[in-house]
Amino acid sequence: MSKDVHLSYAKRRYIFFACITLFVFILPFIRINDAQLFLLSFDKSRVDLFFTKFDMQELYLLPFLFITLFLSIFFLTTLAGRVWCGWSCPQTIFRTLFRDLLQTKILKIRKNIQNKQNEPQGQIFKRALAVGIWCVLALIIAANFMWFFVPPFEFLAYISEPSEHKILLAFWLSIATWLVYDVVILKENFCVYVCPYARVQSVMFDSDT
Repeated sequence: MSKDVHLSYAKRRYIFFACITLFVFILPFIRINDAQLFLLSFDKSRVDLFFTKFDMQELYLLPFLFITLFLSIFFLTTLAGRVWCGWSCPQTIFRTLFRDLLQTKILKIRKNIQNKQNEPQGQIFKRALAVGIWCVLALIIAANFMWFFVPPFEFLAYISEPSEHKILLAFWLSIATWLVYDVVILKENFCVYVCPYARVQSVMFDSDT
């Protein structure tokens, strides 16, 4: 019975991860009044916020937005614990995609996902294939991130002429490289040693969390 409950809980998380991923991916393509939900365009000196265009001189609005976002996450942590880390954090989603989906479900490198800290041994070809697939996904994820700074169709047009947009290309490849290093090599150590949010969580927990 407990195993069925565990699997049901895991499936709910996977479905939630899929919904978040799909939402974030299509969000830059949604435009109302020729504006995105969020766009910080240095090229056009423009900020889109909640489908409203703002001039770059109104950039002072962004700190208030980010402060509100972080305070909301902190408030949620005091109420529900590590719900952000377990259900919405990109690091969690990326590692789940690489470890649980690619390595375990598709390529069968891992026998199960119960002991996630033990790295698989042998099967060099499959492990290399998993990394190769993740490299492709990292490029897509990095592009998705860039779409909040360069509209997606303009981004695709720019990278079709790489010699004319070397800085954009460098940013894109740098982000993708970091994603590969993070997910394949750094893994959960990112949460332990790098993530600042993980460092402050303990002070936000109490007996009612």
